[in-house]
Amino acid sequence: MVFTTLRFIIFMGIVFCLYYTVPKKAQWKLLLVASYVFYACASPLYVLFLVFTTGITFAGSRLIEKYRKRGKSILIGIAVILLGMVVVFKYASFLIKNVSALLGVFGCQVTSPTLRLILPLGLSFYVFQSLGYCIDVYREMVAAEKNFFRHALYVSYFPQLLQGPIGDYAQLSPQLFEEHSFSYKNAVFGLQRAAWGFFKKLVIANQISLVIDSVWTADTAYSGLLFWIFVLCLYSIQLYADFSGYMDIALGCSQMFGITLAENFETPYFSKSIAEFWRRWHITLGAWFKNYVFYPLLRSKSLSALRKKWRKTHPYLANTLPNVTALFIVWLLIGLWHGADWSYVVYGLFHGAFIIASVVFAPLYAAFNKRFPALETNRLYSLFRIVRTFLIVTFGYVIFRPANLRLTHAILQQMFSGLGISSLLHFGSPNFKELSAAFIGFIVLFCMDMYHIKPRTKSLREVISKQAVPVRWCIYLLFVCSILILGVYGKSELNQFAYFRF
Repeated sequence: MVFTTLRFIIFMGIVFCLYYTVPKKAQWKLLLVASYVFYACASPLYVLFLVFTTGITFAGSRLIEKYRKRGKSILIGIAVILLGMVVVFKYASFLIKNVSALLGVFGCQVTSPTLRLILPLGLSFYVFQSLGYCIDVYREMVAAEKNFFRHALYVSYFPQLLQGPIGDYAQLSPQLFEEHSFSYKNAVFGLQRAAWGFFKKLVIANQISLVIDSVWTADTAYSGLLFWIFVLCLYSIQLYADFSGYMDIALGCSQMFGITLAENFETPYFSKSIAEFWRRWHITLGAWFKNYVFYPLLRSKSLSALRKKWRKTHPYLANTLPNVTALFIVWLLIGLWHGADWSYVVYGLFHGAFIIASVVFAPLYAAFNKRFPALETNRLYSLFRIVRTFLIVTFGYVIFRPANLRLTHAILQQMFSGLGISSLLHFGSPNFKELSAAFIGFIVLFCMDMYHIKPRTKSLREVISKQAVPVRWCIYLLFVCSILILGVYGKSELNQFAYFRF
């Protein structure tokens, strides 16, 4: 069941009304039933994977807590089972294809079978969330849940099930099981946040998708300036509006129940470095890899021994090399997490290279900042850093979006093959309506992000709530009308959100 459908709106309305009608002690049970109904609407078969993940992590966490001395072995077993499931359904064909190609290099001709495995929606999201919970139990940061059905709700909570944000057990679980009274403020603010997500998806992302989806496959049809505009502008806006739009709907629906999910975006395109960008883009995924991959690698025996060995003789290498090694592995895995293709590996390492460079050249950056301290607060220099980071990020989408290195290579050739003014004019004319609607949406999105750049005492929703009733309702009606008039509906392929495939 996709958020941007009438079926989901009806579903959400029914669940919301029942949530504040049933006895408060039964609210979490209603959410559990609703979550499984929500997931079963995608495919009843998917529910089996959800139940399996829930069962493994519930039983495994209890065993870890009961048998502390064997906790590490139990945790490794859980990780092997869960990640093995992800590997089979997400990476099996990729692995078979590459192993066959490698054997062919050595003269072994192997016919690789073609596997047609359907990746269950949201599998990597709820597997990562469940695995993180088990690791926290092993670290004795949280107590293992003793009620299977409560644990099932934590794993399957429907607003975040398919695309995140990846929930932290200590932060999320108490809210799921608390008794919530109806709050007019939560209901209104939640609706506003969800409506903003609908605007991003239907008005901006879908309109742009209509224009540019075909361009990524027609690698010889357009050239030069056209691809620069798509890469540097349209696709960057589309992906941001699509993914953050989903998060706005998820967080808004959750707020209507009185439950606060973790923020996953913080105006990422205003970042001044790649490292800062990833602290503000898909925040919960970055936090997951930092807490459960990067720090454990950094504290591993081999890297700790390396630091200890070179601490006195080569202090720079002792601090830098372990960080670089851990960062390389993390960004390799982040690339693979996005998909089973070498293009995603290259995409992860592309971003990782800039972050690793910031670690390697940290002494030079420190010396530069010390030499020119005024630049830190200089607006022109800040603007330069923002534009520079945006260009790097959006150039990376040439690797990311085609999901095929051959096509990426062809697109790069076309990008540098001339201005392509004629193809730009030829393309823009028939798509004027869609581009105009998307441009209006982008202006609204840009103004909203500009408002949130600086910390403020009041959110925009709070500012609106303080206005007179006629003013508030004029704003609401104008916003709803803009979604209805400018939005794109009725195309099933556009209903899907970009990160569903991850």
